[in-house]
Amino acid sequence: MYNYSKNEIRDISTGYGGKYGVIYRSPINIKESFAYSRELMSHQIEAIESLNKYFNLSGKKNVQQNGLLVMPTGSGKTFTAVNWLLNSGVAYGYRILWLAHRQELIDQTNNEFRNQAPSLAKHGINKLRIIPISGMHLKMSQASRYDINICSISSVANKYGYRFIRRLLGAPGLEKLIVVIDEAHHAVSPSYQKVLKRITQLNPNRILLGLTATPTRMQDYDRKRLFDMFNVTVNVENNIGNTKGYIYEVTLKNLLISGFLANPIYKKIETNIAGEIEYLITEDDEAFFNKFGELSEKLKDQIAKSSSRNKIIVKQYLDNKNKYGKTIIFAVNQNHCRALCEEFRSAGIKCDYVISDKSGAQETIREFKENKFEVLINVQILTEGSDIPDVETVFLTRQTNSDSLLMQMIGRGLRGPSAGGTKEVNIIDFHDTWDKFSFWLNPEQVVIEATEEKTQLVKEKDSNYNEGIIGRKSEYTPWDIYIKLYNSMKANVISKEFDEVLPVGWYSVLNENGEDVNVLVYEDTLYGFKEIEKFKEKFIKGKVNAKVVISICFNKAITKPKENEVRLILDKLYEDGEMPIYYTFEERALLDPKIIAAKMNRLFVKDEDKEEWLKEVFESTPLLKELYKLFYVFKKTVFNACKLRRDAEIKSEDAREEYKIVDNMYDLEELLDEVLEENIFLNKDNLLSIEWSDTVVKNWLALCCRWTMEDEEGIYKIYVNKLMSSPQVDREVIKYLIYHELLHKNGYFKHDDKFRELEWKYPNSEELDGFMDEMAIRYKLNIPNKEITNENEIADDVITEIVGETKLNSNDHILSKESDAQNTKKYKFCRNCGNKLPEDANFCDRCGNDTRY
Repeated sequence: MYNYSKNEIRDISTGYGGKYGVIYRSPINIKESFAYSRELMSHQIEAIESLNKYFNLSGKKNVQQNGLLVMPTGSGKTFTAVNWLLNSGVAYGYRILWLAHRQELIDQTNNEFRNQAPSLAKHGINKLRIIPISGMHLKMSQASRYDINICSISSVANKYGYRFIRRLLGAPGLEKLIVVIDEAHHAVSPSYQKVLKRITQLNPNRILLGLTATPTRMQDYDRKRLFDMFNVTVNVENNIGNTKGYIYEVTLKNLLISGFLANPIYKKIETNIAGEIEYLITEDDEAFFNKFGELSEKLKDQIAKSSSRNKIIVKQYLDNKNKYGKTIIFAVNQNHCRALCEEFRSAGIKCDYVISDKSGAQETIREFKENKFEVLINVQILTEGSDIPDVETVFLTRQTNSDSLLMQMIGRGLRGPSAGGTKEVNIIDFHDTWDKFSFWLNPEQVVIEATEEKTQLVKEKDSNYNEGIIGRKSEYTPWDIYIKLYNSMKANVISKEFDEVLPVGWYSVLNENGEDVNVLVYEDTLYGFKEIEKFKEKFIKGKVNAKVVISICFNKAITKPKENEVRLILDKLYEDGEMPIYYTFEERALLDPKIIAAKMNRLFVKDEDKEEWLKEVFESTPLLKELYKLFYVFKKTVFNACKLRRDAEIKSEDAREEYKIVDNMYDLEELLDEVLEENIFLNKDNLLSIEWSDTVVKNWLALCCRWTMEDEEGIYKIYVNKLMSSPQVDREVIKYLIYHELLHKNGYFKHDDKFRELEWKYPNSEELDGFMDEMAIRYKLNIPNKEITNENEIADDVITEIVGETKLNSNDHILSKESDAQNTKKYKFCRNCGNKLPEDANFCDRCGNDTRY
């Protein structure tokens, strides 16, 4: 029913192509599948317990339930949510609708659900149906009867997808439904509001769960709307959830202390490149930045071509090669990936890159995991869903105002020892100087916010070497010319390198609400806390306030502690006469669960002996109580450390039915008369005939052709694909096909807004469209690779024109804006934000992302 140019027509025999073949459209066989060996960590267990306490999942509570789960990037937010949704939602009859605004989140979430699906075996569930929906996956019309629907918000909110929301929910979703919004700080946008309004109309008792790492990084107005939307404000007033009104929150600082996240060592490198001078900024570049908060693609391309800047990046790695080790680099754009990779290789460093235009990305990532090379460069492919836990260093060579992107880049290296990662991770941040552009998101602040500290820049170390100057060049340069330009650039620049920000330990205290608070200590603040210990008697005697203590004890410190944290330490000191307990990261390292597990297995064989020994260790070690709070959490963590890592083994079964085609299943003339009788604005003037195709056709379901001679208006024929002559196809489907082709015959040649308005007025049109789009998912359609146009039946003295054709499982609502077959304008979608763009767009006009793929 949707016109395509030839290269856009999808194969009817598969229903949809690409990587989403039979394995994704078939249900998972739970009994024959095995989940991967990843186990819940202590903070994830707490999160799930909080979710179960917060939401009433009995299905008997006739009220909306909304809540916000706050977990930072790298904490396993998706893993935790999926675990809860499967075991507390799907296991009890809930249908799941997961909404996200970026394509890569759909892939990540889809994989997570599949990997954990076998956990449903303990609930007696044998099969699970999951569908990913986006411009790069499947589409809304194909979503029915699925237990879990993972959708891009643009696919659901556009006028085509919006029609199918009720169909997606089905009877189960109208009764029991959990809606999840990933990166929920986007939920205040009009598209989310439109979709949620419709869902709530269909199921007023739906449960709404928001997932976010950054609920406060918003304008005040939007933050208020977000908090109202997820009942945060009401929760605070009524003491529901935690003290902030969230279902649960864990901070980066807590994850750092627990060992789940690596200890971040931040270093800032000033390139000393003046952006306005070096990159020749235009008024258009300024306008773009003011609108989107990001650099234009033209500027990104100039930065990528800066030989001098790239030499600074490579030299930083060479000077610290032994320290930096396994390194992920986030580049400016695809050209930058290529240029940097060549620069690293020229310097003798084993390096590779992954971009969307380069095949074999997963193979390259696998080789990096296996340590076959030292440095992996990418633009954004590794920001989500790539598990490389032993990364030692992250290079940030691009500046951004996207909080989620910045957190995701930093988060790629934050996997700590208890999560199979490293004890420390180096965050190396490269900065150009901009007078006209303000990048208000600073990676240093993100690292410091992980510990809820503030810092200032520290003394500089200078190093001199050659760097290149770039002149004005064409906006998009072919790669061969690009390399010639790159190699011809020479200049001198000094880069500035700042001291590292390194946490070394923490104090554990209670706040005024009786909640545990951890006060992190840095190398340069440790001396100040020792000074408090040294002069504690004088401070106690004078009841000196925190502000004065900071000025006395931390006057030499570059990283100043927060006043309220020093106050909490002084409260403990003044109350008990002693400083709170100080823990070091070195002590924590000795209590690595893997080390404890190894010792336990050497000493004991029986589980009961192991548990008794663990209990003695836990009770006699204050730091373990500080880290795990409860013994059973500690025990579970240690026993999990004994298990070998195992990848998931997911078995899918082909549940498609056999499909039967018979000759002349329906009398097409009879159905034509019914359609005309029911739709009196249509006529069959000059319609010569309506007939079945002689054979099964691959590329269309119905076709309207017009024959014209020089002095005649023309005559029409409608063909219906023999594929549809089946007892499994309802007669109403055939009538809908005829109705569609009659619209073409009656002058509505283009699939424009008027055409869609008339088409969708047909009774139950969304179900009929859905059936046709799902045919290749429901049935085994064995279609020969042959195209039929009936040209052999056309005389030489007539001109034939296809004025309308009905395609199976086409995608014009996504790929092209209502257009006819002879004038199809092609579109694509930004892989970062999902924005619809012309096919030849080089960058996204919403987020500024490179879209040359």
